[in-house]
Amino acid sequence: MKIRTDIVKMYKEIHGWVGIVSGLCLFVAFFAGALTMFEVPIQRWASPPSTLAAPVTLERTPELVAKVLAAHPEAAKGYTVHLATGADEPARVTWEIGGRGADEHAVHKTFYAALAPDGSLQVEEDTPSPVGNFIDRLHQQVGIMISHELAMPIMGSVALLYAIALVSGTIVLLPSLVKDLFALRLGANVKRMWLDLHNVLGLFSLPFHIVMALTSVVFAFHDEFYLAQNASFVHQSERPAAMAKGPRPGDGGRDGGRDGTHPGGHRGGPAAAADSAA
Repeated sequence: MKIRTDIVKMYKEIHGWVGIVSGLCLFVAFFAGALTMFEVPIQRWASPPSTLAAPVTLERTPELVAKVLAAHPEAAKGYTVHLATGADEPARVTWEIGGRGADEHAVHKTFYAALAPDGSLQVEEDTPSPVGNFIDRLHQQVGIMISHELAMPIMGSVALLYAIALVSGTIVLLPSLVKDLFALRLGANVKRMWLDLHNVLGLFSLPFHIVMALTSVVFAFHDEFYLAQNASFVHQSERPAAMAKGPRPGDGGRDGGRDGTHPGGHRGGPAAAADSAA
């Protein structure tokens, strides 16, 4: 494919500068995003182990539930009996406070219950390590650890630059696409080798990068998108009410109105003449 040399040069400069500006933030976002795939094992590794006694058998579960409800009546709103226990669920009975019907940003607490060897009730609050939440925020806010409301527009701007880098890089590669598609020149020229590797990996992973860039923009500016949608479209339930509104006072004064009513509010026509004669 032939493209003018000046256009290729312009997009090459755009690709380079956009990559330099957004590259560090994208590296943090990608690295933290890869770690989020292992968030549960990392969370389990970083959290302190449970000090509860071993989970009771299923036969003694009714006894445990009765003692839990007697000591903690709030658990009656909803508790869970785990048939299988392990590292993820160290207790037979658990319940949450603030989990059902509460605000999504409210603090949710999870409690574990077990029976000590002497039969007394043991209750422990789940205290997960903040490492998992830190990795998640690091990924969402591209390493900018400030207020979430301030970090999101910055992250969206980085995602837009990311999309520009993808488009400009593809345009730069188009003239030599067929010749350099599978080219990976290993040798003394290390710069050439890294460029070939960059081109091959970037081209074959381009669909995934496009999806990540566009979804990141939507994720960052979803509040603005909703506001624009609400401002641009009228709900169907509001349209009949808006259309049913009559003319404003005085609008029918010039031509007497379409229903034959004169400006003074008297109805014209034969019916009115008959009323006058009566």
